[in-house]
Amino acid sequence: MTKTFKEYKADADKQNAELKKNDLGSIDNSADAAIKLAEDTYKKAEANTIADYASDYERNAVQKLINEKKIAETNANLGLTDSGLNRTQQTAVQLSYANQKGKLDLARQQALDKLSSDLASYVTSINNQREADKLSVNQFYDQQSNTIATELYNTDVEDARKRWETEYNAGVELNKAAIEASAKGNTTPQKIYWFRGVADENDNYLYYNTETGKTEEVPPYMNPYTSNDNRIAYSAEYNDKNIGFFQLADGTPGYQPRGLVSEGGKFSKATVGNTVVKYDLYDNGKENTIWKSKTGKFFIWDDINNVYLDYTEEIKAIYPNIN
Repeated sequence: MTKTFKEYKADADKQNAELKKNDLGSIDNSADAAIKLAEDTYKKAEANTIADYASDYERNAVQKLINEKKIAETNANLGLTDSGLNRTQQTAVQLSYANQKGKLDLARQQALDKLSSDLASYVTSINNQREADKLSVNQFYDQQSNTIATELYNTDVEDARKRWETEYNAGVELNKAAIEASAKGNTTPQKIYWFRGVADENDNYLYYNTETGKTEEVPPYMNPYTSNDNRIAYSAEYNDKNIGFFQLADGTPGYQPRGLVSEGGKFSKATVGNTVVKYDLYDNGKENTIWKSKTGKFFIWDDINNVYLDYTEEIKAIYPNIN
């Protein structure tokens, strides 16, 4: 396996990070603009409300002065400027003014409170919609990353199945040779390995040994038939389990290498957009994965002759946007 599902998912998340960031930013910008407009509208409405009640306050104050002057003039004509009646009438004017002012204070405050409450409710609704839209965007890109990772991972699984099938077929051939050798009097026992899956987080393989009747754990870079270490085919600089190839019993390559030292080491799968590109090498309906080297070339694995073929010019002509 080239990568785990989590690694492919992380790669897809990284590829989508800028797009997701832009979408989330657009949501914030729209929400902030709507709130700013609402706040500006609130400030204007608040100022208008205060201005509207200012004229009412002014009329109340003017009416108080008119009433006070009228009482003063009437009592003066009657010679009652300092009488109890004069004081009573003046007190009544003060109480009327105070009562009217109290009503105005209450009405103005209620109007201002409603404006403030309406603004708070609107801002809350905008922020709630902001979070809902962000959740939708996050879910969309997460699902997209899952889809991409699943496709790439499943392609890897299929490639691994084909490699394991090749190994199994090699084992069958060894067993056939053992039967023929036995018929000629050579009784040296031969074993066949049956693949049983991946053993642990290090991707070690499990094989059932038909000779011993036991299940064995074998490193992914080792051929269980010959114990040859595929890493020795390359220099120490590329001493990696994902680079190299197994050697079958007759010394011929039996597994596709993950790269070539001459081309910079480990290959990556070529893609157009987020889609892995394949090519029907033999015109038989079977598509082979196109691999990209670190030197920028494109190779196809010839699984009949066990060799990488440089198809850079042909592939670029067919897929101008290949990466």
